[in-house]
Amino acid sequence: MIKDEDIKIVDKAIHELVYKMINSKFLNDYSDKTKKMSMLDFRVLRVVSENPGKQIKDLLNILQVPNSTLTSVINRLEKRGIVKRVISPEDRRSFNLEITDEGKVIQEEHMKFDYEIAKKYLEATENDQEKEFLIKFLRRLAKSL
Repeated sequence: MIKDEDIKIVDKAIHELVYKMINSKFLNDYSDKTKKMSMLDFRVLRVVSENPGKQIKDLLNILQVPNSTLTSVINRLEKRGIVKRVISPEDRRSFNLEITDEGKVIQEEHMKFDYEIAKKYLEATENDQEKEFLIKFLRRLAKSL
């Protein structure tokens, strides 16, 4: 049974974590180009970088967002020179997304931030058992949302 008091404690801890991440020194080191990106922009950029050659329709399944939302993000990223649409070699009626050199720089900068935050989480554990629990818990939490 989940108690209201437990919910309040978890809510407060999550807000504190998010606040500290947003105000961390790593975020302040972001370039102006990266600061203008939304979380969904970063998510799309990461998925494209981890899935080269995927058609846009495949990205919809991976990202689990409506077509109109993905189209808006792609348009915004393409306008800024971060990604570009290219005709798919597998199906000339479809498009793939490619990351531009500018997009690679932004992705690298964002990954550096993500890795620093993940490192901080792991450094907060006291032993290997806690690290394993943290990793398993975060995976389970991500699947449940």
